[in-house]
Amino acid sequence: MAVGDVYRVAVEADIAGSDYIHVLYYETTVSVGDKASEMVGLGESVREDYIDSLAGEDLRSMTHSSVSFNQIKIRDISDPQIGLDFVDGLPLQGSRQGDRLSQQLCMLVLLKTAKIGRSFQGRNSLFVGTQDDLISGSFVQGLRSDVDVLMDSILVIGTAIGNPPGLHVFKRVVYSSLLSSSEDIIDTVNFGGPRTQRRRRAGVGS
Repeated sequence: MAVGDVYRVAVEADIAGSDYIHVLYYETTVSVGDKASEMVGLGESVREDYIDSLAGEDLRSMTHSSVSFNQIKIRDISDPQIGLDFVDGLPLQGSRQGDRLSQQLCMLVLLKTAKIGRSFQGRNSLFVGTQDDLISGSFVQGLRSDVDVLMDSILVIGTAIGNPPGLHVFKRVVYSSLLSSSEDIIDTVNFGGPRTQRRRRAGVGS
């Protein structure tokens, strides 16, 4: 068991051959197995609770149909050689229909912790949506509200693994590579207007 382990989770997608990577960090709070089991549980949780949820809002419903979610790369922060390229149930396509926004435009979500300073705050650039999502320079309120619900719903995720099944539980954190430490996320804030996202190629950057 590895309670307290922090994992880097990269949701890798593409639009017409261009790579897009969306990075999250999770810390294990309840473990019922070894690290290999944890990473399988984390991959399933991210796919089922974040990308393609049956319970409510998910990333697919907010993302243009031209976007393909191909894999979830999980790496142990303490030892990047330990990892899993999770592909079960993937690829999945975005489900939002309409004319796609420019590939560089996104909704920016800030991740707040109880501490002040750049090392204790995070940000995520969500995947591209449709032109109908943007009116007079701002994202429509319905989409912003859906993003708020989704961001709150993935602060704590978990899944049952094994036979008999046991529950792995993970909490979302902001991780500072400078300080080699993680902080709990206490709030998320999405911006009303679009931002230009930095493109990330698979295997390059984070």
